[in-house]
Amino acid sequence: MKILGISRSEHFSPNSVERDRSIFCAVKECLLKAGHEVETIGEEAFVAESGYDAIFSMGRSETLLQQLQQLETSGTPIINSPSSLLKDNRAHQADLFKEGGVPIPKTEIDCGIGPKMDFPFWLKRSTCAQSATDVCFVPDEETYHKSIAEMQSNHACDTILQVKHEEGDLVKFYGVAGTTFFSYIFPLEKGNFSKFGLETHNSPFKRYDFSESQLQKAANKAATLTNIDIYGGDAIVRSDGTFVIIDFNDWPSFSTCREEAAKHIAQKIIQMINQND
Repeated sequence: MKILGISRSEHFSPNSVERDRSIFCAVKECLLKAGHEVETIGEEAFVAESGYDAIFSMGRSETLLQQLQQLETSGTPIINSPSSLLKDNRAHQADLFKEGGVPIPKTEIDCGIGPKMDFPFWLKRSTCAQSATDVCFVPDEETYHKSIAEMQSNHACDTILQVKHEEGDLVKFYGVAGTTFFSYIFPLEKGNFSKFGLETHNSPFKRYDFSESQLQKAANKAATLTNIDIYGGDAIVRSDGTFVIIDFNDWPSFSTCREEAAKHIAQKIIQMINQND
């Protein structure tokens, strides 16, 4: 089978360029070892053309996703789905997750009229974070006005959300929908990677007991609702073992579980091709 891989622009890999490149290359190697022909290209150089049995893409630019959507509509299997990514954002996710029963913190759209929630809370750009200023911890009104002004200045057309701050252990999780693969780490444990250092605003790490199977079930439900099969995210585990998902993203770097994740992603791509035949 002839497969195309599209790598992510460095613009969409803040502090994670090498990590994103590594998982991309690992998936390519798994597909090659399985006997498939694999071509690769960067998202900025991509020009839509047919002739591939499947495409796997880490790209996030609107231009790329619109081109891929045309190929997807014409029948080319693509993972993650560009049609889904074009409409995916935190505001849309919040609505989907509330209706679908995925546990999330209380979330409100900020209309620029002042704080609606009790401090502290978080301000988040609706679209994926590209810098530390796109997600802000807000402990007081002074910080709120400063942060909201900066966000509105940098992203005038983007929706900004207020998200309730939840106390508990921060957990990062990774999965491939439709497979058995699921992995998680505690970022505040010594030696684990932090993209922006925002984890310092969470509670001191306690390692509260929680159900991994329930977290996996909730994460896979989020994947189904968004139609994002290759996913990662963050959750807060409360002291009583309940949890809320505070972030859900397409195609993370899988840096702590790369080899195992790559095998399952490659299997998912092959499965997708077979289902399309």
